[in-house]
Amino acid sequence: MAQDDERDYESSKEHAAVLDAETLPVCCTDREWKDWDKKGVLVKVPVVIAEPKIQVNVESTIRLENKALEIKRIYKNLFLTQCELIPDECGKYGKLFLSGFIRKNIEYATAQYVGDCAISGDIRHTTAKVPFTCVAVAYFLSKPELKENFVPVEVEVLNKHDMGKDPNEKRFNQHVSFNEGFFCELVEAKFREIDIKDDPKYVGLNETVFDTLTEKIVVDIKLKVLQNQQIELPKFKKYDDGKKEDKKDDKKDNDKKDHDKKDYWKEHDEKDEEKDEEKEDDWDDDWCGKDYDYKKTKSCCKPHKNFGKKKMAKNGKSGTWEY
Repeated sequence: MAQDDERDYESSKEHAAVLDAETLPVCCTDREWKDWDKKGVLVKVPVVIAEPKIQVNVESTIRLENKALEIKRIYKNLFLTQCELIPDECGKYGKLFLSGFIRKNIEYATAQYVGDCAISGDIRHTTAKVPFTCVAVAYFLSKPELKENFVPVEVEVLNKHDMGKDPNEKRFNQHVSFNEGFFCELVEAKFREIDIKDDPKYVGLNETVFDTLTEKIVVDIKLKVLQNQQIELPKFKKYDDGKKEDKKDDKKDNDKKDHDKKDYWKEHDEKDEEKDEEKEDDWDDDWCGKDYDYKKTKSCCKPHKNFGKKKMAKNGKSGTWEY
């Protein structure tokens, strides 16, 4: 019996096998052919679309758990539950739909025991959420990027047999663009309020207690409306490359200064030589006569002890000349 059971179990087992195999084709891809290594990089960052300052006026009535003698402190905070932007057709501003609440923590003193000269009690607190809703205008600092979607376009197909529209075949073309949405960031909130006691009652010692109060609040809200956009950043030079280029520029400047100095001294020497030649010509005319050439006729001049020593030495001659 045991052998028969083993045979039945082996016959019922499925043998290992490849159930399915398929070679997947390569899909065609396309890209923008730009040399981003030289031009810069593409980044996707939040761009500030608008930064409005909105004033919200809220009036609320709050009931306390116990009779209060006076309000000690009120802590407030602002929370946004909705911030939606609908751009206008002109593209210069949009309507901003806001919803949220003001969280208020009210600390107050109670009047549990009233005596002839004193009133005593506990410090209690009440936390309340005051909702608000408003629609504000937000003027754009940067233009939002929104691409329109087009309705489907029907393409008619020709029936080859009847030479008309083919009712058995329908073709449609449609273009759909997906845009980045808008989101908000709360920057700051300022509160100004008035608390008014409702139906106060005297308890003694010229004091009153109350359990409800009306609050009138003015809230100044500053927020940012942002949208993720793809922008191009220029390529920045590395610090080392900048240093090398600065050194090259300094070397060029120094070479130019040296060259200018050489040109200056060369011109200066040429001017000195011209002046010396003019003085020699004048000396020759005075001592040898204007009709004689000094270089050709030297017989009219005789050696002198001191006169003309510097001139003759400069021309490479020895001795001096005298009239």
